[in-house]
Formats: sequence, C-alpha cells, structure tokens
Amino acid sequence: MLRLDGSHDNYWTQRNILFQDVSGYLPDMDVDAPIRLKELVNRKALSESADNPSITKMDMLRELRTDEAQLFPAPCLINKIDQAIPRQHEDMIVRSIIEAAGVPVVVHADAGIGKSVFATNIGSNLPEGSVSLLYDCFGNGQYRSVTGYRHGHRIALVQLANELAALGLCHLLIPTLNADISAYMRAFMHRVRQAVSMLRAKNADALLCIIVDAADNAQIAAEEIGEPRSFVRDLLREPLPEGVRLVALCRPHRESLLDPPPQALSLGLSAFTVEETAAHLHQKFPDASEHDVEEFHRLRLVDSACNVRCLNGFAYLKASSTSEPRC
Repeated sequence: MLRLDGSHDNYWTQRNILFQDVSGYLPDMDVDAPIRLKELVNRKALSESADNPSITKMDMLRELRTDEAQLFPAPCLINKIDQAIPRQHEDMIVRSIIEAAGVPVVVHADAGIGKSVFATNIGSNLPEGSVSLLYDCFGNGQYRSVTGYRHGHRIALVQLANELAALGLCHLLIPTLNADISAYMRAFMHRVRQAVSMLRAKNADALLCIIVDAADNAQIAAEEIGEPRSFVRDLLREPLPEGVRLVALCRPHRESLLDPPPQALSLGLSAFTVEETAAHLHQKFPDASEHDVEEFHRLRLVDSACNVRCLNGFAYLKASSTSEPRC
C-alpha cells in the first residue's frame, strides 16, 4: 500500500526550485510568496479543508496578493473599424516601421487625423506570423481620473505582458506591491524577448510590434500627479531586441513630452485628402454630391478634432435652411 520513491530532489532543492519558479512570474524576488504558497498546500491537506481540498486559480492569486482584475488592469477600449478608409501613405509608414530595426518610431498627427484607426491597422500589414499589441493610453478619456490611470509602469507593462502571456508567448506577469519601476521594466523586457523568440522560431521574419496610442496623454497624466515619467518615456529609451518594433502615437506639438532618444524615427500622418474624405462621407451618405464632399472636407478641416462631429455637422448642414449653418 505504500511505495517510497527516492528519485525526487531533496527538500532543500525542491524549496529552491519553488522560489525560482515563483520568481519567474513576479517582477522581482518576493521571498514571502513561496512560503505563502507552501502554507496554502499545508492548509488544504489538513482536516480544516476537508470539505474543499482543491486549490483553485483564485486561491493562488489570493496568496500572491492580487486578483484577475489586476492581471489585465487597462484593456484596450479602441474599437476596430471594419470599414476603415485606407490612407494613401499608410503603407509607406508601415513599411518604415517594419524597417526600423532597433529604433523606436513616433507617429504624430493632429487630432481627428486618424491616429487611433491607423494604430489598429498596423498589425494587419506586418509580415506573416507577426503579433501586434495595442495599448490604449486614452481609455475613452478616463486616463486622468484616479480610477482610470493608465500611465504607470505597474499598469501598462502588466497589461501588455499578460496579453502576450494569454497568447502563450511568455510567462504571466503577476504584480506585487513592493516592486519598483525598474523591476517591472526588466520583467517586461524579459517577456518581450521570450515572445519574439517563440515567434521567430516559427517564422524568421515575424515581428513583435508594440503600439502605444495616445502616448502623450500618458505623460500628461503622469505629470499632473507629480510623477516625472510615464511608462512610455522609459519604454522608448529601452534597447529593443531583434524582431521587436515599438510605435508611439501622439500629437505633433506634444512629441517633446515623450523625450524620445535621438535615433528615434519620427513620421507624420497626413490629413485626409479629398478622395479619402469622399470615401468616408459616402459610407454614411451614399448619395452625397461632389459639392457635398467639398463642404464636408471643409468642415473636417475646420473641426478636425472629431470626425463624428463633422458627420453630424454635415447632416445638420444638409437639413438646415440657414445660409451659414455651423458644425
């Protein structure tokens, strides 16, 4: 009834292995985490847990002082547009991103030009087998609220790392209370190297592209609460492993907020052409005339902060009988 197997590692070796395994999922060395997990197993083996002897995911996270919400603290709130208007110079910018080995890329454009839509389209134009991650610094305008902060290293880097982990490309990154920003950056870059190695093992030309939309908003939010740097500032200055591309999008007059390194590639996203405006307008107003296109294009230039507002303004213009309707 009893069989003793002496081929396993001894107690001290197994304890060291446990410490190493647990530290692989944390941003820094937490000496208490393995002890808490060991005590969890002890409790589950005793009579007090007779009615519930199993160890669940929630039990593990609770002992590591976190929960599922903290594993994905800032999900992307940017909706991908299925019928996005292709931009004339979009392919050229994506090609520049693909060729930007070892240097970060900053794409700048004024409000309403289509930075966020462009950010969602980058991944579909990368080489076969590539993976792109889109981090949303704006968060539907909640980036400046205490409950919606997205600029911190603990929030952004954990979100990005665990999106990679969810794809099976790296270890999970479990946040801890005591880790500093350097620890989070080291842990994140380790997982980036894990992920790109796995991608390139299947396809030598595959890329891992990390896209940070509204990067300037992250730095603004950090400075408003007295923090000198957002995560994107540090990420832009981090050496990029081979096969990794980093893209940050911002407004032109705020590019200096990101303090990109001198070798960073700066690219501009141009305003809509009349042809692109026509394609956009005809999606909602198929019967729009050439004069309507010209008027809508003028409204878009006047109020480029919001394309939806321009469409609403055009609808009002069509229905208004006044000589000078306003958007």
